[in-house]
Amino acid sequence: DRAAVAVLLAAHQGDAPALATARALLADPDAGVRAQAAWSLGTLGDPGDVPALAAIARGPDGDAAADATAAIGRIAHRALAANRPAASNVAQLLCALATDSRPPVRADALAALALAGARCGDGAPERRALAEDPSEDVRAAAALAVQTASTADDARALERCVRSDPSGSVAARCRTRAAPPSHTHAALVYVVPEGSSTPRPGAAYAMLLSDGLVRAGNTDRRGAVFDPVAPEGDVTLRRPALR
Repeated sequence: DRAAVAVLLAAHQGDAPALATARALLADPDAGVRAQAAWSLGTLGDPGDVPALAAIARGPDGDAAADATAAIGRIAHRALAANRPAASNVAQLLCALATDSRPPVRADALAALALAGARCGDGAPERRALAEDPSEDVRAAAALAVQTASTADDARALERCVRSDPSGSVAARCRTRAAPPSHTHAALVYVVPEGSSTPRPGAAYAMLLSDGLVRAGNTDRRGAVFDPVAPEGDVTLRRPALR
């Protein structure tokens, strides 16, 4: 029930009690609740929430870490769109998370850099991830990050990706620069795990959204995932990472 509350809070952007509840649930003893609260803080929170989210992102639970990393990116993106300063260490924080051992965290850190309009130094770490990371989702997120600048090195990295990346979806991402979605909608996704014919409550999921972020967690009692403010565009289920 606390996890369901954490999800639904995201529908109440600008509501002070909703924000306070999400911040309280970020310290919940259950890792699944913390993951959902972190995800909702990406919609509800402000730069002052970045330190608490950073602690979750560096923590041992993979789902909560990925969702907190994504939340930092969305908070920074809103600050950028409103011409307000984000947390001063956002780029440094996301660049450190981009080398995390867990692929969903790396993917969310790179996609978050793109949303924040930030780079890691001269951009070499993002280009290296685009060329070498074994995870398709990480390379796709790295393409978003590399596309935020237009240096000669970035252009060469994207051209190489278009010609030779083994994933067609990653090559397509490198070929066309897409702006972050500007609208949201409610999304309900039922998750049917491999080897099953029906949705399963409590099943692990990883869901790639159209802004390049990966949301991770466990399905609700229906075997479903709900997001009241998903970015418009495609929703793709990915194979959940080992925890």
